[in-house]
Amino acid sequence: MIRRAVFLTLIAMGCSIPSPKAPSWDVTATLPMVARTVHVREMAETEDEFFFGDYGPWRFMDQDSVLTSVLSDSMEADWQALQDLPSDEPTTLAIGPTDWGRNPLDEVEGPHFFRAWLEVEVHHNLPGSLFVAIDVEGWDDEMRSCGELHIEVSAEASLDGQDIENTTLSAGDDILSFVNPCAFHSVPDTFSAKGFTGYSPIGLPVGPDAFLFVKVSFLTALDLVFETTTVVKRAEVKQLIISPEDDDLGDADISGDMTSRIKEATFVANVFNNFPVGGEGFFKLAHDSLALSTSPELVVGPFEIRAAPFDPATGKPTGVITSGSEVFLSGDDVEILHNPGPGNDTLYASIEYVLAGTGQQRVCLSAPDSIRLEAAAIVKALVDFEDD
Repeated sequence: MIRRAVFLTLIAMGCSIPSPKAPSWDVTATLPMVARTVHVREMAETEDEFFFGDYGPWRFMDQDSVLTSVLSDSMEADWQALQDLPSDEPTTLAIGPTDWGRNPLDEVEGPHFFRAWLEVEVHHNLPGSLFVAIDVEGWDDEMRSCGELHIEVSAEASLDGQDIENTTLSAGDDILSFVNPCAFHSVPDTFSAKGFTGYSPIGLPVGPDAFLFVKVSFLTALDLVFETTTVVKRAEVKQLIISPEDDDLGDADISGDMTSRIKEATFVANVFNNFPVGGEGFFKLAHDSLALSTSPELVVGPFEIRAAPFDPATGKPTGVITSGSEVFLSGDDVEILHNPGPGNDTLYASIEYVLAGTGQQRVCLSAPDSIRLEAAAIVKALVDFEDD
């Protein structure tokens, strides 16, 4: 049976229990455990996403510093096909096809996105100008077509083999119709791109180191409305090794002699949120890491995350809001930390967020936004003087 309580796997790490004054004594200690601020910019740079799982990569758009999920793939022209390009007359060269997928935002329930872009980057060193036309098609997770998008890029001829780069970024109603769910399709999850390159030479032969590289990216901003969504942070799995009772600590993180004495704990969490999104967070604990997502032994939480105030027109936050949570833990729940032996015991923990839906209210994540979590555990342990 899954037990629900509030606790943290690191609850007793670094604890120093004072000497008892009687054959047995209740000792209470306050343990600071987490004090961390996560900025949206850090999320993009380190891919340590607080809300939207272990997805990436992310990018900030120049426009309003909006955080954007980037889905992309590349196509490279065949070397022999480039060597066969004429030096005295225009010709065309096929590009692609290429396929890619796993859109993280298709897991957000009932979304409507306000900003999305299609981008094509062209890199080449050919002695001729290029006209590149790309068609992109998308399908949702039931393989229903989300439509097709078309984009064109031009690039000047390369002189002396220098690298020429040109990028075109396109936005419009057709791109929003492509990404937003409707009666005929959900959010696109997989993509395919193909096209052609029109080549206009300037009378010079193609060199032996010739290259033509085309990157196609679909970008979706975290500027949206959505329904309640559960997002599992799959990449963040922590482990705590507990030594057996009456044994040396060795390579373990914590002694079983200590964990066997913990009688009760109160977990206190304060969240300072500048994100315009709120909800609840949970820790999940199990001795089998594969059981964390579906059948954890202990569910730790919830701790509250209140949404920051925000401008209803833009969805951007206008301040910071504080949430406080305090939950008591005792009895069978603390036994998950006990290790009577033999041998070390390993406890695993992961984290899951349930995000409150926004309904019809737009929210937007951008560079200055941040969230800070401060957590401490107040633990009570029974110390036996005779056991030293």
